Amino acid sequence: MRPSPADALLAPIGPCIPTEQTRLLLVCAFGTPITDATGTVALVGDSHASHWRGALDVVARARGWRAVSLAHTSCPFSDAPPALPEPARPLRG
Repeated sequence: MRPSPADALLAPIGPCIPTEQTRLLLVCAFGTPITDATGTVALVGDSHASHWRGALDVVARARGWRAVSLAHTSCPFSDAPPALPEPARPLRG
């Protein structure tokens, strides 16, 4: 398996080239370059969605897709109320 689980902990979540900066989010692209792409897919959501970028990069390259990330921390792509409570965070003093 590559990378090894120990090495994977140290690796970034996947390359992403910034294409646009808005007030709310950074739009970036990965996968197949736009000039060679046969289609485009989007990864939309919060930081939890961004964790899938490395895996989607592998699929996008294999299928010839350009991928675009539209993610913002703490901003799930849903109007549904959270089903689980947020974990308690330690207070910093």
